[in-house]
Order: sequence, then structure tokens, then C-alpha cells
Amino acid sequence: PQKESPQPTPEDDFRCAAMIDHAPEVDWPDFSDLEFIRPVLDIDEAMIDAELEEQQFEAGTAEPSQDPLVRGDQAMARIELILAETGETLADLIETKIRVPADGRPALAAGLVIEGLDDAIRGCVTGTSRTFETTVPDSLGNTSHAGKPMQCVLEVLSTERIALASIDDLVALYESPSEATLRQQVKLSLEHRFSIEQQQYLTDEVFDALLERVTCPIPRRVLVEKVSEQQERMIKSMIEKGVDPVEAKADAEDSKKRLMVSVLNQSRRTVVGMLLQRKLGVSLSEDDVESRIRAMAALRGQRPEETRKEIVEEKQIDMVAKQVFESKAAEKILAKAIVRDVPAAEAGLRGT
Repeated sequence: PQKESPQPTPEDDFRCAAMIDHAPEVDWPDFSDLEFIRPVLDIDEAMIDAELEEQQFEAGTAEPSQDPLVRGDQAMARIELILAETGETLADLIETKIRVPADGRPALAAGLVIEGLDDAIRGCVTGTSRTFETTVPDSLGNTSHAGKPMQCVLEVLSTERIALASIDDLVALYESPSEATLRQQVKLSLEHRFSIEQQQYLTDEVFDALLERVTCPIPRRVLVEKVSEQQERMIKSMIEKGVDPVEAKADAEDSKKRLMVSVLNQSRRTVVGMLLQRKLGVSLSEDDVESRIRAMAALRGQRPEETRKEIVEEKQIDMVAKQVFESKAAEKILAKAIVRDVPAAEAGLRGT
């Protein structure tokens, strides 16, 4: 039980102790000595053709189908994304549209690129349920989870086959003067989309390089508190899914060491980001946050107002602000560092 602190009186001497966190002194590396690769991509005619075909499917006419899903077919599905290390549900998309993509292109669910979803959705019929292992996409809410193992549970609710719209239909739909103008618009859109991916890639590379070189101790009590919070969420999530409470608590305890490593890495990145803001004089404006939301919407294929609504409802606006700070700090470091351009594929980026 917590004891009440005694109240000192003016006539008596007293002594107290306090624990105060302070910003650690950091020995920063010379940014001009850092080397990075920057993925670049030339948008060619084949990429424009592929994107136009996607738009033709999007604007096409859908009819119910009982056949197994093939290229261009779409499904209404429920998708649950579960973080492997805690069992926490990261997203539960009750009813989302998924289209079977062309070979080599990703399948999207609510604008999210989920690795392996393209293979999982092919051949499905109404009622199909599949679970597969994948990783947390960069564009899903809390980026501290990005790249971590997760499970994707897919349940197909209904399926449709689509009759493609014509190119002339697209020209009219987007009110373009001509097909040539439409193709130029698509090219600009693909370049913008890739620039967002490129920016996130470079930001992650910069922070990975700094975390390798910078000593940044995190108070153990902070780590213990954060691990405890994650264990509580893990236990709650497992109990909600029908797991016995005793078993849920045992699983949470078994995950303690793994959670500690994860929390330490997240905390170090957060602290390094805060210290960089001071060192580099990085500031943040409302326009910066809105610009980031528009970029997230572009990646998800949503309207900015839809993305903003999701962010606010999920209480992730502070996380978006953190992403903006990190991106702006990374830009300042990259301006001083040695940067070499390489094809996007060499850096592991799909590009479109």
C-alpha cells in the first residue's frame, strides 16, 4: 500500500529525496562521415500501364461471383492483424475490399500493403478463412511495430468479378483532356507515392545508423513500466479471445524478455529523436502534420480526411507528429552525409 507523504511544518527541519530524469549527454558522430544509399526509381511505361489497369478495375462494373478469385476479382473480407509478440490486435478490418493484384504487385486492404495477402487471396471463394504469418506494414499506425512479426487472419465474406472500364471511361472520369494527359497524371502520382516510400526508408536508415553509434541509457524503471503495460494489454487481448486467464498470464510472463528488448529499442529511438530535435533545431507545425497525413492517405489510396479520422479515433496523432520530427531530423543529417543513389530493387523497395 502507498503511504501518504508527511507534511512538513514551517518550524521543523525536514529532508526529502526525489528521482528526476535528465537528458543524457550524447557523443554524436560526425554526420559528414555517415554514408547512406538512396533508392531511386524511374517510372516507365509498363508501370503506368499497370496502374491504369488497376484504375480500370476500380472504375469497372462488379457482379457477384461464385468462382475462385483470379486476377482482377475482388472480395469483401474481414481482416484481423495480430502482433505476434503480444497477441495484441493491431487492426480489425470488419469489412474491407481486396482486389487480386497482377503478379509482382501487392494486394491492399484498406490501403495497407500486407506482405503475403496477394497469395492468400488468390483462389478464395465466399466463406474461405486463411491465417498466415507476415510483418507489420510501415503505414499501420504505430511505426514502432513496423517490420515486426504478425499474424493476418483473413475471412472472405463475398466475391465479385469485374468488367473493366475503358481508357476512355477513365479519361472522362478524371476529366483529363486526353489519354496522354491522363498517363502523365498517373506518372506524377506514382512518382509522388514512391517519394513517400523513399523518405520513410531513408529516415529508418538514418536512425538505425545513429542507434549503432550513440550510447543512450534508458532508466530501468521506465522499461519495467512499459513492459508491464504491454503485458497487461497482451493478457487482456488473449482473455478476450477466449484464452484461460492463468494461461494468458503465463504467456505474458514468458514474453517478458522479448518485450524488454523491443521496448528498449523503441525507447532508445524515441530519446535519440528528442535529443536530435534540440541539437538540430527541428520544429513542427500543424501544416507539417497535415502534410504527413496526406502522404499516408496517398500510400493507402484514401482521401486525407478518411486517414485523419482513423488517426484521431485510434489516438495516433502524437505518433504522426513523432514521424514528422524524425523525418525532418533525418533530412538535416542526410544533407551533411554521403548519399549514393541505387535502384529501388537493390534497397528492397517495390516502388509501385
